[in-house]
Amino acid sequence: MLLVWAFCPLYAFTQVHETFTGPEITSQNPWQGETNSFFINSQNQLQFTSPANEAGKTFIYLPIEYAENMTWDISLKLDFSSTQQNNLRIYAYASGENSSLTAYFIQVGNNDKQISFYSIEGTKQTLLIARRKGLLDEPYPFVHIRLTLEANKTWTLHTRRTGESGYAMEGTYTKAIQGVRPGGQLNLYCRYVKARINTYYFDQLHIYPYLADFPDIEEIDPEDPEEKELPELTDMEIPSLLEITFIFDRPVNISEAVFHISSIGDAIRKGYGALHSIVHTRFPAEMTPEQNYRISWKQVKDEQGNTMPEDFWDITLTQGGNEEQPPGTDIPDPVYPEKALRINEIMANPKGLTELPETEYVELYNTTDQAIPLKDWQFIYDNKITLLEAAELPPNRYVILYREGREIHIEDTGIAMPLSKFPAALANAGKQLQLKDPTDKLIDEIYYPKAKAGKSWERDGDELYLSTDPKGGTPGKENSRTADNGPGENPGGTPTATSPLQKKELIFNELLPEPFAGGEEYIELYNRSGKDISLQDLYINKRKTDGSLGTFYPLSSITDVLEAEGYIALTSNKEKVTTFYPMAPESAIYEVKLPILANTTSTLVLFQGTDSTIIDEICYSSTWHAPSIKNKKRSSSGKSGPARRDPGSGKLDIRSHIYRLWNSGLCQLPV
Repeated sequence: MLLVWAFCPLYAFTQVHETFTGPEITSQNPWQGETNSFFINSQNQLQFTSPANEAGKTFIYLPIEYAENMTWDISLKLDFSSTQQNNLRIYAYASGENSSLTAYFIQVGNNDKQISFYSIEGTKQTLLIARRKGLLDEPYPFVHIRLTLEANKTWTLHTRRTGESGYAMEGTYTKAIQGVRPGGQLNLYCRYVKARINTYYFDQLHIYPYLADFPDIEEIDPEDPEEKELPELTDMEIPSLLEITFIFDRPVNISEAVFHISSIGDAIRKGYGALHSIVHTRFPAEMTPEQNYRISWKQVKDEQGNTMPEDFWDITLTQGGNEEQPPGTDIPDPVYPEKALRINEIMANPKGLTELPETEYVELYNTTDQAIPLKDWQFIYDNKITLLEAAELPPNRYVILYREGREIHIEDTGIAMPLSKFPAALANAGKQLQLKDPTDKLIDEIYYPKAKAGKSWERDGDELYLSTDPKGGTPGKENSRTADNGPGENPGGTPTATSPLQKKELIFNELLPEPFAGGEEYIELYNRSGKDISLQDLYINKRKTDGSLGTFYPLSSITDVLEAEGYIALTSNKEKVTTFYPMAPESAIYEVKLPILANTTSTLVLFQGTDSTIIDEICYSSTWHAPSIKNKKRSSSGKSGPARRDPGSGKLDIRSHIYRLWNSGLCQLPV
């Protein structure tokens, strides 16, 4: 980020009154920077329009003086739908003598269409004020912004949208400024994306060395309803002149979606890619190079059925695509080895922390001997993609990902990366985390188990353990346990990753695919290996009718060891199972997320890891029930018919029948 903060000599404060009466933007005030990109239009407004088919940042700045009490008053308009990367920043104030110390800026636009206020220190950004959502929604109005600084410590932000009767207070923030200085620069920093042409309009700009009066304040109910966070299109790829791939930041429902290209028509084919956040489309005719097109979409929904707003991107195809890229981008993308960037620490349940803020975070670690640029790396939580921002992670250093606007404390060897799309709440029960490089190559993945309050999960090779650091975690520094602690140690007291299993050492022992009304499906596993087994890197999957695999469902939330000759029942609702099937002991029943079992026939697969190591596979059928069974809802499907219980132990006892069925050839199991 190129931001210049000049140290100005001390002299009497000169008020700034910029009305942009032109004809040149430097005629009244000494604007500097990329002044050739701005001009005064016929309405006496300062205007900047982003270049076609380019993404970037363009700025101009004006030297100003500081005072103990100040007011910034500016009127402006954006003619586009803002996002977290596509907006305006107004850098108003910087403390200290260089930009490595704290600076303050107004951000006009984000995914929630807000006007907000931030501080920035080095690469660490902190959200200080954010209030009204939808303030910048269409029709795009002029918005009037007033920022005040009182006694060098209290910031207050007000906004008024054209048509509103008065200013509304967005919020206040108080903290004494360290390193007060006599002057610096006001910086208008336009950020734009490649997919569309954006225009920024500035109408009036006034800076006063006092707190300006606000005769027209309008109070707004602070309990604004929370808006649903809907998917957002983050990128488009054009593999051919007939096809477009839409990439969203989370899974979408396209059952009613319409994708359209101007002058060509609606897509004739649409389907998902490897994830439901990737949508492949095909159109009835080819696009033509050097022609402008508007790509639009509507009726795209999230997985809960909430509809995204209709939107569009304007593009221009360039022959061969070369003219769209800056010089030097024909260099091949770097090839990163597996675990070059490693998911190193997960704080999923920070409740009770005292020496660290109660903030969830994920730490990444650069395991290589070279710096890694983080822009466009994909952090994936529960199949939802968050793109990392531009930063360079040096070798053997850490970057901490967390929700923008929350407090974080990290060590000097770490870099803070606040993200607006970071999960609002990491699941305490455990989730899958993945990390992909900008080419979509999977670099690292891990399932973290059930979280313990005030303790992070830390990484040692392929193993997770609970942090033993007195603070509860080690964000930005070496984990509390290293390989030097000795083999087999597990300070967190949680089972380590499962040792390699042989096929059929752990088996599907009983299935209930068709429960009573009000009941719930369950799957029972039996440990016939003769040794205790941890379930930390075991997964259940279901084969589709074409033989391919569906979603991997981890058992990593089960932190107990399954003893030799032991049984465990898995269900999504323990209470509903025990209502109809009293079991002993109930402690052997665990609630986990499972694939839905078809009533008639289906194939389940038990994996160790996601690298296709199959431990057991069963293709069950409703025909397995004994002919005497009239009500199938009363019976589960053991592999040789209805399961039987040992009256003494309450455990199922069908092991010999299972073995005979494997040898009968009724199921095609892998050799």
